[in-house]
Amino acid sequence: MKSRHLGAIFVLLLSLSLLTCGQKQDNQKQSAAAEGDLKEIRATITQISQRMEQAVLANDYETQLSFMADDVIIDPPLEPPIRGKAAVQERNARAQQEGVKFRSFSGATEDLWVSGNRVYERGTWGMSFTTNTMKQPFAPYGSFFEIWTKDGTGTYRIQYLIYTLDMNPYETGK
Repeated sequence: MKSRHLGAIFVLLLSLSLLTCGQKQDNQKQSAAAEGDLKEIRATITQISQRMEQAVLANDYETQLSFMADDVIIDPPLEPPIRGKAAVQERNARAQQEGVKFRSFSGATEDLWVSGNRVYERGTWGMSFTTNTMKQPFAPYGSFFEIWTKDGTGTYRIQYLIYTLDMNPYETGK
Protein backbone atom coordinates (compact mmCIF):
# COMPACT_ATOMS: atom_id res chain seq x y z
CA MET A 1 0.00 0.00 0.00
CA LYS A 2 2.81 2.39 0.90
CA SER A 3 4.57 1.69 -2.38
CA ARG A 4 1.39 2.53 -4.29
CA HIS A 5 1.17 5.90 -2.55
CA LEU A 6 4.86 6.54 -3.06
CA GLY A 7 4.50 5.67 -6.74
CA ALA A 8 1.52 8.03 -7.09
CA ILE A 9 3.44 10.81 -5.33
CA PHE A 10 6.46 10.20 -7.57
CA VAL A 11 4.27 10.40 -10.72
CA LEU A 12 2.63 13.58 -9.38
CA LEU A 13 6.00 15.21 -8.63
CA LEU A 14 7.35 14.20 -12.03
CA SER A 15 4.27 15.66 -13.72
CA LEU A 16 4.62 18.91 -11.77
CA SER A 17 8.30 19.24 -12.64
CA LEU A 18 7.52 18.69 -16.33
CA LEU A 19 4.73 21.26 -16.16
CA THR A 20 6.93 23.87 -14.49
CA CYS A 21 9.70 23.13 -17.00
CA GLY A 22 7.22 23.80 -19.80
CA GLN A 23 6.09 27.01 -18.07
CA LYS A 24 9.70 28.17 -17.77
CA GLN A 25 10.21 27.57 -21.49
CA ASP A 26 6.99 29.46 -22.29
CA ASN A 27 8.05 32.34 -20.01
CA GLN A 28 11.49 32.42 -21.67
CA LYS A 29 9.83 32.51 -25.11
CA GLN A 30 7.50 35.33 -24.00
CA SER A 31 10.42 37.23 -22.48
CA ALA A 32 12.45 36.87 -25.69
CA ALA A 33 9.46 38.01 -27.76
CA ALA A 34 8.92 41.01 -25.45
CA GLU A 35 12.62 41.89 -25.69
CA GLY A 36 12.40 41.70 -29.49
CA ASP A 37 9.28 43.90 -29.44
CA LEU A 38 11.04 46.41 -27.18
CA LYS A 39 14.02 46.59 -29.55
CA GLU A 40 11.66 47.19 -32.48
CA ILE A 41 9.72 49.85 -30.56
CA ARG A 42 12.98 51.53 -29.46
CA ALA A 43 14.17 51.60 -33.09
CA THR A 44 10.84 53.09 -34.21
CA ILE A 45 10.84 55.77 -31.49
CA THR A 46 14.50 56.59 -32.27
CA GLN A 47 13.68 56.99 -35.97
CA ILE A 48 10.72 59.27 -35.20
CA SER A 49 12.85 61.30 -32.76
CA GLN A 50 15.54 61.78 -35.43
CA ARG A 51 12.90 62.99 -37.89
CA MET A 52 11.54 65.35 -35.23
CA GLU A 53 15.03 66.75 -34.57
CA GLN A 54 15.48 67.41 -38.29
CA ALA A 55 12.04 69.07 -38.41
CA VAL A 56 12.88 71.30 -35.44
CA LEU A 57 16.12 72.45 -37.06
CA ALA A 58 14.27 73.15 -40.32
CA ASN A 59 11.43 74.99 -38.51
CA ASP A 60 9.13 72.41 -40.13
CA TYR A 61 6.18 72.70 -37.78
CA GLU A 62 3.86 70.50 -39.86
CA THR A 63 6.19 67.49 -39.57
CA GLN A 64 6.53 68.10 -35.84
CA LEU A 65 2.74 68.17 -35.45
CA SER A 66 2.33 64.97 -37.45
CA PHE A 67 4.05 63.04 -34.65
CA MET A 68 1.73 64.40 -31.95
CA ALA A 69 -1.59 63.05 -30.70
CA ASP A 70 -4.56 65.40 -31.04
CA ASP A 71 -4.73 65.73 -27.24
CA VAL A 72 -0.97 66.23 -26.82
CA ILE A 73 0.28 67.99 -23.71
CA ILE A 74 3.67 69.69 -23.90
CA ASP A 75 5.26 71.29 -20.86
CA PRO A 76 8.20 73.34 -22.16
CA PRO A 77 10.68 75.09 -19.90
CA LEU A 78 9.76 78.57 -18.66
CA GLU A 79 6.22 78.47 -20.11
CA PRO A 80 2.84 77.11 -19.04
CA PRO A 81 1.76 73.73 -20.45
CA ILE A 82 0.47 73.62 -24.02
CA ARG A 83 -2.61 71.42 -24.40
CA GLY A 84 -3.77 70.06 -27.77
CA LYS A 85 -2.57 70.41 -31.35
CA ALA A 86 -4.40 73.72 -31.87
CA ALA A 87 -2.52 75.28 -28.94
CA VAL A 88 0.77 73.86 -30.31
CA GLN A 89 -0.02 75.44 -33.69
CA GLU A 90 -0.70 78.80 -31.99
CA ARG A 91 2.63 78.58 -30.14
CA ASN A 92 4.40 77.70 -33.39
CA ALA A 93 2.83 80.74 -35.12
CA ARG A 94 4.11 82.99 -32.30
CA ALA A 95 7.56 81.41 -32.59
CA GLN A 96 7.61 82.19 -36.32
CA GLN A 97 6.57 85.82 -35.64
CA GLU A 98 9.34 86.10 -33.04
CA GLY A 99 11.86 84.75 -35.55
CA VAL A 100 12.76 81.67 -33.51
CA LYS A 101 15.53 79.79 -35.28
CA PHE A 102 16.88 76.61 -33.72
CA ARG A 103 20.65 76.29 -34.06
CA SER A 104 20.92 72.89 -32.40
CA PHE A 105 18.48 70.38 -30.98
CA SER A 106 19.08 66.88 -29.66
CA GLY A 107 17.87 64.36 -27.16
CA ALA A 108 19.20 61.13 -25.74
CA THR A 109 17.04 58.32 -24.39
CA GLU A 110 18.19 56.98 -21.03
CA ASP A 111 15.31 54.59 -20.41
CA LEU A 112 12.36 53.30 -22.39
CA TRP A 113 9.62 50.91 -21.33
CA VAL A 114 6.25 49.74 -22.64
CA SER A 115 2.92 49.16 -20.95
CA GLY A 116 -0.06 48.32 -23.12
CA ASN A 117 -0.22 50.69 -26.09
CA ARG A 118 1.94 53.32 -24.37
CA VAL A 119 5.67 53.79 -24.54
CA TYR A 120 7.38 55.70 -21.73
CA GLU A 121 10.67 57.42 -22.48
CA ARG A 122 13.04 59.28 -20.15
CA GLY A 123 16.19 61.06 -21.18
CA THR A 124 18.13 64.29 -21.59
CA TRP A 125 17.81 67.11 -24.10
CA GLY A 126 19.63 70.21 -25.22
CA MET A 127 18.99 72.95 -27.73
CA SER A 128 20.11 76.39 -28.77
CA PHE A 129 18.09 79.02 -30.59
CA THR A 130 17.92 82.67 -31.49
CA THR A 131 15.05 85.11 -32.04
CA ASN A 132 14.68 88.46 -33.80
CA THR A 133 15.71 90.26 -30.60
CA MET A 134 18.63 88.05 -29.49
CA LYS A 135 22.26 88.75 -30.31
CA GLN A 136 23.54 85.46 -28.88
CA PRO A 137 21.90 82.02 -28.92
CA PHE A 138 20.10 80.83 -25.81
CA ALA A 139 21.09 77.23 -24.95
CA PRO A 140 18.96 75.46 -22.34
CA TYR A 141 19.28 71.76 -21.51
CA GLY A 142 17.80 69.28 -19.06
CA SER A 143 15.83 66.08 -18.71
CA PHE A 144 12.59 64.96 -20.31
CA PHE A 145 9.79 62.47 -19.85
CA GLU A 146 7.64 61.51 -22.80
CA ILE A 147 4.62 59.26 -23.29
CA TRP A 148 3.99 57.87 -26.76
CA THR A 149 0.74 56.17 -27.77
CA LYS A 150 0.10 53.85 -30.65
CA ASP A 151 -2.83 55.06 -32.72
CA GLY A 152 -5.26 53.03 -34.84
CA THR A 153 -2.88 53.09 -37.82
CA GLY A 154 -0.04 51.56 -35.80
CA THR A 155 1.93 54.83 -35.67
CA TYR A 156 3.40 56.14 -32.44
CA ARG A 157 2.49 59.71 -31.51
CA ILE A 158 3.55 61.92 -28.64
CA GLN A 159 0.76 62.23 -26.11
CA TYR A 160 2.69 63.90 -23.31
CA LEU A 161 6.07 65.61 -23.21
CA ILE A 162 7.59 67.36 -20.24
CA TYR A 163 10.94 69.09 -20.39
CA THR A 164 11.08 70.44 -16.88
CA LEU A 165 9.54 67.57 -14.90
CA ASP A 166 7.35 69.96 -12.92
CA MET A 167 3.82 69.09 -14.08
CA ASN A 168 1.44 66.20 -13.52
CA PRO A 169 0.08 65.12 -16.97
CA TYR A 170 -3.26 64.23 -15.44
CA GLU A 171 -3.73 67.55 -13.64
CA THR A 172 -6.97 69.20 -14.73
CA GLY A 173 -8.14 72.73 -15.24
CA LYS A 174 -4.93 74.49 -16.22
